[in-house]
Order: sequence, then C-alpha cells, then structure tokens
Amino acid sequence: MYSPATRLLTVLDVLQTRPGWTASELAKRLQVNTRSIRRYITTLQDLGIPVVAERGRYGGYRLRPGFKLPPLMLNDDEALAVTLGLLAAQRFGLASVVPAVEGTLAKIERVLPQTIRDQAQAIQEAMLDLPARHCVAPKQTTADHLPDLYYVEALLETTLERVRWSIPPAFATLEERSDGVLLRAYDCDLEYMARFLLVLGCPFHVQQPHELLDVLEKLAHGILSAVQCNRLVLRN
Repeated sequence: MYSPATRLLTVLDVLQTRPGWTASELAKRLQVNTRSIRRYITTLQDLGIPVVAERGRYGGYRLRPGFKLPPLMLNDDEALAVTLGLLAAQRFGLASVVPAVEGTLAKIERVLPQTIRDQAQAIQEAMLDLPARHCVAPKQTTADHLPDLYYVEALLETTLERVRWSIPPAFATLEERSDGVLLRAYDCDLEYMARFLLVLGCPFHVQQPHELLDVLEKLAHGILSAVQCNRLVLRN
C-alpha cells in the first residue's frame, strides 16, 4: 500500500474510526501480513497510544475508551501551504494514486477563511495555464514509487519584464537581480525543464541540479547531429 510510516498512521486512523478491527482485517486493509500489523500495534503502544487487544468473537484491536488525538491547529500560512500542496497533487494527477487527496481537500476548503480561500482559488486558476505535458503524472506512478522531484535554479540573462509573461506563476518563481532573473522551480521531468529553458530564447546559467546540465548536453548533441545530417542532405 504505502510506506511503513503511512501504514502506521492508517492503523491509528482506522482504529479511531471504528473499534474492533482484527489483525486479519487490518492486514487486508493495509495489504500486509498479520505479523506486520502486530508490529505496528506494538509501535503505537510504545509511542504511548493506548491500543488494547480484546479476545473473543467480538474482540479485536481498539483504542482505550475516551482516547482521541488532539485537533491539528494551523495558522493561515500553514493552512494555505497544505491547501496548495493538495491542489498541486490534484493538478499533477496524483489524486488517483492517493485517493484521500480529494476528500482531504474538500474538508479543508470547507473551513478555510474567505481570504485564504480566495488566495488558493487564484493560484488554482494560475495552474490551469501550465502546459498539459507538465500536469500529467506518469501512468506507472504508484504511492510507493513517486517520480523524483528536482529543485531547479537557473539565472536568466534577461529582465523580469521580458520573461514574466512567458512563465506562469504556478510553474516557477522569478526574482529580479542585478545580474539577471533567478528562476526557481520544482520539476520531476528534467528534459521538459531543459526544453522550457531553451524555448525562453535568452542565455541562462543552471545553478542546480547538476543533472539538468547532463540533459542539456544530451539535447545539444542531438541538435548538432540533426544540423550535420541536414547539411549533408543539402550538399547532395
């Protein structure tokens, strides 16, 4: 299903939702064996969470009566950050990998202050301007193996006024400096990012990651090879 930490939290969540889960039921729910379930229960108990096991026909694991996790308190900035993360997961196609995204987003949106809701709505609308290729998660993506996410920094030799209309706010942040414009972005497809930088039509210097330079070099070799082949054709 998910990582061990996620499974552990899932056990706690289902025990709060309904008491009396047997080891077999939990194992089926989490797609693990009963030995793993007993290990998760022991871990929860070691953390001070009162999970008790009751024997008999109607027995199973349950939380001690009266025990509830305290509510999670977020300030406005934290609530906006969580909302944007869920919106990004939804936009990039990860909601199909983690079905709880949709339900969690709906719950948070219902209690957001109007000002925060308006900010989230504005950013969500900006996401619609992202190229379609950038917004589709690979079909083989699973919760256990999400694609690598790279942090990209590139210094563009241009002005903010010239480049700002070519780069949607949801795609990257731009900072004007004395030596150009610093682009910061996160992307799981470095080839897409390399092509995007080339299409901007201005000189740029990649500051990180180093893997992006390898991708640019590969593209450069491909372009040079295509030029040489076309020259041979034209000469003949």
